[in-house]
Amino acid sequence: MKHLFFLKYIFTLLIFSFLGGCITTHQGAESYFRSGSIKSQEGNYKGAMKDFKRVLKINPKHAKAYLGRSNIKYNLKNYKGAIEDCSTAIRLNPELTDAYFNLGISYYELKRYKKAIAEFDRSIKRRPQDAEAYYLRGKAKMRMGNASGACSDWQKAVGMSYTQAAEMQKKYCTNKPNANKMLEEAPAQVRETRDNE
Repeated sequence: MKHLFFLKYIFTLLIFSFLGGCITTHQGAESYFRSGSIKSQEGNYKGAMKDFKRVLKINPKHAKAYLGRSNIKYNLKNYKGAIEDCSTAIRLNPELTDAYFNLGISYYELKRYKKAIAEFDRSIKRRPQDAEAYYLRGKAKMRMGNASGACSDWQKAVGMSYTQAAEMQKKYCTNKPNANKMLEEAPAQVRETRDNE
């Protein structure tokens, strides 16, 4: 009887030790994630990358860490790396709307406008009130020669009070011959705080 009690005691200790380790590990990953997000927002990309790497070492299925890392890679102009991390984030969590947005802007920078439009479509489907996604999809459509599609997207963004879309609409949609003079403006900076909180 004492032997059975001792085994139950040992088993209980093992379970609590395991659960405690899991909780500590989870807390460690989240702590590194928060630290990485803050460092990224401050422009400390090297420090943020180290923190996100630590998160992924603890939890390789942490989709938001891949998303955070994609923001950094985008800002460092490593668009292919950003695409890889966004794709992994989506595979792990298809509900991360910003991953689709990040794919769109990364493909845009690589001049893969058709793919950019497809990703902005997916982003807009999940967040229909995202004026920036309409604005950038409009820019990609303009690059593909679809001026009416671009103007339509910019009109939607203007309806959401997106100033840059109003400027593009005024410049390219009121005077159709100017449509071929598309500016070489880069998309707006990735909003690092989107879905990273």
